[in-house]
Amino acid sequence: MRTTPRDTNARHAQHALALAGTGRHQDAAALFNRHLAAEPTDTMSCSILAHCRRELGDPEGALDATDKHLRHDPTDAYVWRIRALTQQTLERQPDAVDAAAEAVRQAPNGRTTHNAHARTLASLPSGLPAAYAAVVRATTLAPGEPQAHFRPGYIAQQSGDPAAAARSGTVPLSLASTKAIAS
Repeated sequence: MRTTPRDTNARHAQHALALAGTGRHQDAAALFNRHLAAEPTDTMSCSILAHCRRELGDPEGALDATDKHLRHDPTDAYVWRIRALTQQTLERQPDAVDAAAEAVRQAPNGRTTHNAHARTLASLPSGLPAAYAAVVRATTLAPGEPQAHFRPGYIAQQSGDPAAAARSGTVPLSLASTKAIAS
């Protein structure tokens, strides 16, 4: 059986995905760039390249990858989240809030989209009440997930309510221990 350039390119993308999954972001990014030169509309590869660029401390490269991806698929909430967190890294708070709000529009039932939105809102001087509402929504979407309950404590701490922050911290701990016991 003869290998075509398309088969080779697909293997490059699979290998890049495996590298990204093991934290080898530099190697993964190089392979994704090669893959995307031949398959520029592969939105999954664009989104993972954006993640790799962000992990490598290259926020402008991450934004470039999200731009390319969103031209082909503007409905990908994961990429909107990466874009929001990258904008926040660059201290572009209004753009970060807008991107996170778009992630919520694209995945209104996603705990992670609401948490990203809360994170960006919390960075605005008057954003804490809306941030708290977003984290409450996230916890209602995933009440049994310990990770969903960490952000409310963080928002409470930022709001100057250490007692609420401390109470909030007990929920994820009890959920985690319940899961550990059930395993």
